[in-house]
Amino acid sequence: MSAHGNSLFTKDDVFRLPWELQIRRRDDVLLLMLRDSLVELSESAALVVRSVDGRATLEQIAARLAAEYGLEPAEALGDVVELVGALLPYEMLVRA
Repeated sequence: MSAHGNSLFTKDDVFRLPWELQIRRRDDVLLLMLRDSLVELSESAALVVRSVDGRATLEQIAARLAAEYGLEPAEALGDVVELVGALLPYEMLVRA
């Protein structure tokens, strides 16, 4: 279980992107924009966000990340959890 602020989530949680989230690609960077917030994502973080579909668990998304980048599953899950924890305060992810 991971805690970020008052939000608790586990590897089995499922998230989706809010309908008002704007996603733009500029050069090799993916930008997330919501209201007054702008987040620039790395290539690996962009893969995670593209995998957030309202059906996949965080563990399943981490497995995709691990396969794509040759990471250990635990390391990939840690990266996914860290990104989710960073995006939740900006409401760029919501529980499905």
